[in-house]
Amino acid sequence: CGGAAGPASGADLTADLPPGPAPLPWAFVLLGLSAVAAVVSGVSFGLPSVATLAASLAFAAKAKGDPDRKPAVALGAAALSAVGLAAGVVLSYLLFVRGRR
Repeated sequence: CGGAAGPASGADLTADLPPGPAPLPWAFVLLGLSAVAAVVSGVSFGLPSVATLAASLAFAAKAKGDPDRKPAVALGAAALSAVGLAAGVVLSYLLFVRGRR
């Protein structure tokens, strides 16, 4: 029972394993959520787009300098959220406020 590592050492066991699953592409998840939020914002005064705008900007700020996290995609999601916010406010106003007159 010497201290020598035999063929069952930890390094040998992990060498044969396949690589783990790829990390979830959160920037693209935010982009998809921003598209859904832009549609739903049309009848909710833009509130879902406010949430995705904040999340996208936070992700882009955290991902700055890390190309693997795709900060440009997160900024695109933020831009889509801003458009959804503006369109949601206008459309909801026309539907619910002005439409009741």
